[in-house]
Amino acid sequence: MPDELGFKPKICRVPIFAEDGAPIGGTELIRVARAEIPDITDFSDIVIDICAMSRGIFFPLTRYLRDIIRASGKPISLHILVVDQPAVDYSYIPDYYDSAGWMRGFDGGAGQLSKNNKAVKLWMPQLMGQRKTVYETLYKFVNPQDVCPVLPFPGIKAKMVDELVIEYSEHITSTWDTALQNIVLAAESDPLDMYHTVVRVDAARKKIFENSFTILSPMGSKVSTIGGLLAAMDLNLPVAYVETIGYFENKSPESLALSNEERLVHVWVDGPIYNSENP
Repeated sequence: MPDELGFKPKICRVPIFAEDGAPIGGTELIRVARAEIPDITDFSDIVIDICAMSRGIFFPLTRYLRDIIRASGKPISLHILVVDQPAVDYSYIPDYYDSAGWMRGFDGGAGQLSKNNKAVKLWMPQLMGQRKTVYETLYKFVNPQDVCPVLPFPGIKAKMVDELVIEYSEHITSTWDTALQNIVLAAESDPLDMYHTVVRVDAARKKIFENSFTILSPMGSKVSTIGGLLAAMDLNLPVAYVETIGYFENKSPESLALSNEERLVHVWVDGPIYNSENP
């Protein structure tokens, strides 16, 4: 039924997996959006609730909507809403697809990397516990010259950084050959901290290397990955990703002991507030 403004809600079905089990949700969502979303110039605000979306879904959707909003030239605001509840992020362990790739809409010119022998690739993976296999898959796919792992600080636990450094010590010091001073910290529940961290690191690299590519792998808490999304859109950065195909319950004592406190997070992605008159 139409609401009091005369808008009739529409429910669209989006295939998440192909018949062979390959994750296709991001591509299919954009196809459905192109066919089913009405003329956006009829709206002043568009809100994306990402609570139940994987990164492989809401990253492409956000970029698609931002691009068509900007192309329209209309003063339309784009918002992201999510409930920040890190205990939920840690209570389930993702089951990942068996291969990595560039996230839909976020290759950032990465297709030219294989043709550019002078390209210097910096990989910035957000670290989460119990994900060694997927980081190994991503590292082989990206094949970077340098790695700056992003650790959650402040995080849901005071010793989270220490625990992650211990868990991934072999990756950091041996496989990735990362000096401890090159480990990057970004607040787990502040997307703008992650955003500014990526922007700062990318700018510093470009002062040193003319053909520098900063490649992101947003695998932290959902709130923090919004910062990676914003940075990837603003700087046109490649995003290397392995899609989630399912979840396992994390029954570790540490996970069960985490606080279940929640808060609503609103990120104003784009709109009139960002024009030249309102910097």
